[in-house]
Amino acid sequence: EIAELIKEGLPEVEEAVRLFRFGAGNIELNEERFTGESVVWADAGFFHVFSFPLISGDKNRVLTEPYSVVLSESLARKLFAGLDVIGRVLEIDGSDYQVTGIMKDMPVNSHFRHDALASFSTLLRIQPRLIENNGISFPTYVLMRQDANPDGFRSKVLAMADKIAKERFGPMGIALRYDLQPLTRIYLHTNLNLDSGNYGDIRNVYIFSFLAFFILLIAVFNYVNLITAQSEKRSREIGLRKVAGASRSDLIRQFIFESLI
Repeated sequence: EIAELIKEGLPEVEEAVRLFRFGAGNIELNEERFTGESVVWADAGFFHVFSFPLISGDKNRVLTEPYSVVLSESLARKLFAGLDVIGRVLEIDGSDYQVTGIMKDMPVNSHFRHDALASFSTLLRIQPRLIENNGISFPTYVLMRQDANPDGFRSKVLAMADKIAKERFGPMGIALRYDLQPLTRIYLHTNLNLDSGNYGDIRNVYIFSFLAFFILLIAVFNYVNLITAQSEKRSREIGLRKVAGASRSDLIRQFIFESLI
């Protein structure tokens, strides 16, 4: 619901896209069942907001019609043993979907790792009251216009969401938490309840960075102890090198190189 309202009511918005997991996402084709594939339902503007390339299909049309689905390259090869599948029909959770596009596999550095995208408009055919019943359950991605002010836009969106939440859930005593964040911060800094992607934790990065620094510090101390223990032997070596004609700069370069190694 928020996606529709901000798209219609805020001039800063170029496009808004909702994602939603619906059902088990089981795929059936020729009486063979495929489970474990990641299937989500997305608004028609998905390929306008995100840069995932399409191998075939028009990015402006592939998710516009109900019961349309875009398959990843890997899933298309798995189901149909090839990529010439536009117009083919498969079954997802008991409903028939027509393949309208093939996209490149989503890269490993994206928090999206979905195998199939079905059209969001399909859900409104299956459950006409879906948005009314689940209006706060859609992770929403907003593409802002180039000249938009992020801070001012965030304030407007949160004020709009707060108004809707108070009207709908305030009488029931339910308080909600929601926020906006840049796409680049989602993977490591998300602490929201989103189930449409894969996420890491910045705290793990800090912990392992500290451990790496601590191990490196121990190695430095060990090296200093070893050098100190061998100082008498090295002093004789230095004397011999000076007798052999080594200059001060030659000795400095030698010890710096050894330390780096």
